[in-house]
Amino acid sequence: MPPGRVPRQKEVFVLHDLVDVARPGDEVEIHGIYINRYDYFANIKHGFPVFQTIVEVNNLKRFGDEDVVELTDEEKHDIR
Repeated sequence: MPPGRVPRQKEVFVLHDLVDVARPGDEVEIHGIYINRYDYFANIKHGFPVFQTIVEVNNLKRFGDEDVVELTDEEKHDIR
């Protein structure tokens, strides 16, 4: 993608215990850090510094996995 264009997709790095939380094609909500990485080969090709932007994921949640918890009257009373 040429520099200065708005991306239609973004590369996301999922590490450690979050790797198997979702499968390709799943709709997910992610929370992470938007970082840049120096792209050495693009720098050589274009002759000026090129940085690749990625999202490093801290939290990943699949849609459709929400657990609906029904509270009993006794639990509601204990909470109050």
